[in-house]
Amino acid sequence: MDAASSPAERRRSPRQAGAGMVCLSLESKIARARLADFSDGGLRIRTRAAIQPGEILYCAVPSLAVCTRARVAYVRRGLLRTTAGIEYLATLSDFY
Repeated sequence: MDAASSPAERRRSPRQAGAGMVCLSLESKIARARLADFSDGGLRIRTRAAIQPGEILYCAVPSLAVCTRARVAYVRRGLLRTTAGIEYLATLSDFY
């Protein structure tokens, strides 16, 4: 597989490692998560909250100064916590 066809090269923007808390506001509850990494298009988080792919939520990431509406792109459930991909419904470049 060459570099142009690798998964990292197909991303719209590169991922960067991140740390800190993420606040999720779901339809009827508020949950917390830990930031794993981020890009201009979204976040990867680790949480114990019961979230589902396709769910629309608001997320606030104080360490990135981001508070926006987002969609759960994927969920990978583990033994103790869930890893989820969160896609911004507006990209960070839309805010600049």
